[in-house]
Amino acid sequence: MDNTRGKGAPPSYESHGEDDVYDPNNETPTTVPHSGHLDTIPQGLREELLLSAEQLLSSGPLSLTLDKDLIYPTEPPSRALYHIPRSLACNGDKVFLERSVPATVRQDGSQGKARDQELYHIVGSRLTSSEIEIRGMRRSCYGDSIGRMRPRHAFFHSRWDVAFRKQTVLRFKNRTWLDANEGVMARERKGMSKPIMVIEQGVDVQMMDLLVACWCAKTWWEWDGKYRDGTPDSKA
Repeated sequence: MDNTRGKGAPPSYESHGEDDVYDPNNETPTTVPHSGHLDTIPQGLREELLLSAEQLLSSGPLSLTLDKDLIYPTEPPSRALYHIPRSLACNGDKVFLERSVPATVRQDGSQGKARDQELYHIVGSRLTSSEIEIRGMRRSCYGDSIGRMRPRHAFFHSRWDVAFRKQTVLRFKNRTWLDANEGVMARERKGMSKPIMVIEQGVDVQMMDLLVACWCAKTWWEWDGKYRDGTPDSKA
């Protein structure tokens, strides 16, 4: 699958909407934690994905770009790490975050389709609720319960708290995501035309997934119509 649509172009899948959802055993989504990571992906591919993500995070801060329905490392060449199957510009009460699982080469040499793995369901209603639920759909997701993300507005800057079992694990203020001890986990910044979040070096893959889910949740909740083709305008 061609991920090089031009010099410096985002590496998106040309027909991503037709990709197969990766769920070989019809696994029932669960938020109960177990040992292991990316638990339903074949062992060889799981190790490859983990190694790739860990290498990206260990080499320095990791810049991620949100481009329509994909999130990928900002610096090319790169491959999409996440897929958002429902636009963050939608007016519904739920959006989703999935891990982009790359296509594999079959024994006969042919290439299979890229596949997606559910990570988080992001649920909330602006009309009936003041919070967003962050629901992990894999045993490798953060926490053993539903996360609750609440907005705290201070003057002209939005502030958010993310808690599991009433224990705050993340805070957002001044374009920065902080842990419970006020340590910097990630920063949001304006790109040329797309939103960017920079994950700090040393953050593990599980926390990166949660940070990305919360970034998507905040972007979705605060959407005010300033979108182009389903992507938030970072200059707004």
